[in-house]
Amino acid sequence: MRDPLTRLYNHSYLWSELESLVRACAEGDEGGALVMMDIDRFKEWNDTFGHRAGDEVLCAVADAIRTESGANSVACRYGGDEFALLLPGAGREDALRIAERIRARVAAIEPTRILGRAQEVTRALDCSYGVSLFPNDACTASAIVEAADRAMYRHKGDRGHAGGGAPTVRA
Repeated sequence: MRDPLTRLYNHSYLWSELESLVRACAEGDEGGALVMMDIDRFKEWNDTFGHRAGDEVLCAVADAIRTESGANSVACRYGGDEFALLLPGAGREDALRIAERIRARVAAIEPTRILGRAQEVTRALDCSYGVSLFPNDACTASAIVEAADRAMYRHKGDRGHAGGGAPTVRA
């Protein structure tokens, strides 16, 4: 039920909860929102600083998600550097506000704290997110995830975070 590294709910738990909410929504209960997030250029962080530092980044992002998501949310590690946040009853504006708070908290993480180095890292951490609403944007669990995933990649592209080089360290 829990991801052993981040202690967030795991991928399977997300799907179970999402399916339950979709069924409840079909029976007349209120819908909600799904936020998909990933860490921008995470592979380059792992390649530059090593997997142990990458694991620390994943845990720091999970902490940011836990801190900003609220009591009714279901925070999950979707896989790799992707996270999902299920927000029952939330509308688009609420979901976007929460996602932006998480993004700002991630951007405020001090990479030198994670790396344990007294050097200046030339690229800060950041993440991209996308939101889908159910039943507004989609009515099945897989379509809800696909819609949020597409929105996340649009957000990433709009911000210019889709590519680029590895982070570097200046002495």
